[in-house]
Amino acid sequence: MKPRVDHASAPGRARTLLRGAALASLCAGAIAIGLQVVWTRLLGEILGSSLLVLGLSTAAMLAGGAVGSFLVPRALRHFSARGWATSTAAVWAIAQAFAALVVALAPRAYVWAIESYGASAAVLWTVKGALVAAALVPPALVAGWWLPTLLVGWRSDDPVELGRDGARLQGALLLGGALGAWGVGLFVMPALGSAVALSILGVATLLLPTLLFFAPPARGAEGESGRAAGGFVAWIGGGAIAAAVSVGAYGVWDEGLLGAGVYQWSRADLEAGGALDAWRRREVVFAREGRLARVTIERAEEQNTAFLRVGGHVEGTVPLDESGLRSVESLADMPTQLLLGLFPRLEGAADRTLVIGVGGGTTVATAVETSTGSVEAVEVEPAVLAALRSEAGRISFPWESARLFAPGGPALHVDDGRAWLHRDPRKWSAIVCQPSEPWVPWSAPLFTERFYRLVQSRLTDDGVAVHWLQLYRIGEREFAAILAAFRGVFDDVRLFHPRFQLGGAVIPTGEVILVGRTTPPGAREEARAAWDGPEIRRCRERVGDSLPFPTPILDTAGIDTWLRGRPRLSGNLRSHLEYHLPLLADRGVDRSVELLQSLIEAAERARGG
Repeated sequence: MKPRVDHASAPGRARTLLRGAALASLCAGAIAIGLQVVWTRLLGEILGSSLLVLGLSTAAMLAGGAVGSFLVPRALRHFSARGWATSTAAVWAIAQAFAALVVALAPRAYVWAIESYGASAAVLWTVKGALVAAALVPPALVAGWWLPTLLVGWRSDDPVELGRDGARLQGALLLGGALGAWGVGLFVMPALGSAVALSILGVATLLLPTLLFFAPPARGAEGESGRAAGGFVAWIGGGAIAAAVSVGAYGVWDEGLLGAGVYQWSRADLEAGGALDAWRRREVVFAREGRLARVTIERAEEQNTAFLRVGGHVEGTVPLDESGLRSVESLADMPTQLLLGLFPRLEGAADRTLVIGVGGGTTVATAVETSTGSVEAVEVEPAVLAALRSEAGRISFPWESARLFAPGGPALHVDDGRAWLHRDPRKWSAIVCQPSEPWVPWSAPLFTERFYRLVQSRLTDDGVAVHWLQLYRIGEREFAAILAAFRGVFDDVRLFHPRFQLGGAVIPTGEVILVGRTTPPGAREEARAAWDGPEIRRCRERVGDSLPFPTPILDTAGIDTWLRGRPRLSGNLRSHLEYHLPLLADRGVDRSVELLQSLIEAAERARGG
């Protein structure tokens, strides 16, 4: 005869929670938040809407908890607690499989929608919202059922006991969420990739109800095995459906396209059609999940261009054949990154150079080529260094790879630039910062006054700070706030606009370079002599010697003139860059030409005054 479980025993009840319900709650929290990490990474890089992804998934989980509180007590009239948990796991696994299918198809769906309906803000928000909702809401909603399922399934008639059990289950769920975010974000995705991470989480979801069999049955549930049969049937059927959909999802899973950042593609090209076909003519020769983002290397033979992308953002471009035809695409970032690496030498401050952000490697390699002393670099994403060190990196970025990883080359550190500067008290003659766009979460802190003051504190008395600032998809208020923050730290500030010549035409870039010092710069004659020197000339030849000598658009007086009377941001600049600028980008606003024109007009007024 089966022994009766004493549910009135507090120690026995505690063991029940620890062995069964609490363990299931811990694992459910890890799975739910682990999935949220993967979806936020993938959909954020595909659609450029990480905050939208995070917000919707969190809201859906909370809504799932509310729905579960209403639904579970009624469901248990027809299922046993274990049967309902088994059915929930099956439904959750199916929802995850469909979400993977939506993610795999999201880049194609995004491109198709813009080609079909245009690139207006209404279309973009509708498409992004629909894709995010289709991928996230079903699995996040079902994830919210777990805690109500366990609370009701292991209920007690004693309010004190129920409250204690509920607190333990909630605590286990939160602890599991922390472990899931940590494990999936820092270990599983970087080591195995997003597809494998989703597969592991899906299998874990299907196996989750087995944990409940380590717990004794709830009061009055000893004879409910028949009522659990429906749950087991759902479990088997749900597993089969989830497996079938997953096979379909991974059949169209394209690592290169998922990391291509389709939301950044030219909307004019998208509306004209053929943008996806043009991208498919590129070869993705490297793709890897990093700690923060997916890193890829693409080769476009028709454009004679190699691209390095981080989270969909192009961080470096070089010509595949530097003796062959150059294009706007192949020289898009190279002139700016060459100048970033040349400025320490031009400013007479190349004794000890620190570069924050490696990107495509051009800036660091240029600094190594022209430095009169040591060069060190800090990169927050280790997969960037892995990409440039790989066989694909050596072939696609040969000049950069050879100088970054040669014996006696620069010291390379994998770390957050701000944290590294805080810990390392050494002084530098030049600190060059080339972050990604200001609206990218890991870059936004590098455009604030607090960071500029940290940089200034690590410079020698005659040291120079060099900072890259992108103008595309940034508003006047944001640009003014960043410029004012830089100007508020350095007594002497100059603003340069990189350009290059191609086919007899002068091609402007969509960014500016800020150069700041606490002491006046040296004579420009010395900079001109360095510009014509053999080391810098070898670097300039990489763009066909079409890089003009850098002359500032604005000096300190001109910058003060431009800033005078400009609208200022209220509140925290970093938060505004992270949360507002992505919305501005979604409206397709590119103010670079307008901003550059206003800077030129300010320079003319300053000279006239």
